[in-house]
Amino acid sequence: MFEVEKLDLRVSGVDFTYNQEEDVDVVRLRFSVTDPVGDINANGRVAVTTEEYFNAQGFTALADLARKKLVARLEPGE
Repeated sequence: MFEVEKLDLRVSGVDFTYNQEEDVDVVRLRFSVTDPVGDINANGRVAVTTEEYFNAQGFTALADLARKKLVARLEPGE
């Protein structure tokens, strides 16, 4: 088995969607991903709950949250 180098994931923005009562309905984290040698370059968005968003203090925590959500989407379902 080969070792995979860690990808660099950075949150580039946060999008809020509001419902009719003007409460936050959906939070989406925009991100970009690169690998250390520049062969992989991707970007996208992942939805998080408002609780997850407000509990993620700082840029590193937001990036970790986005990484967790991305990996969960890439793994095959149970």
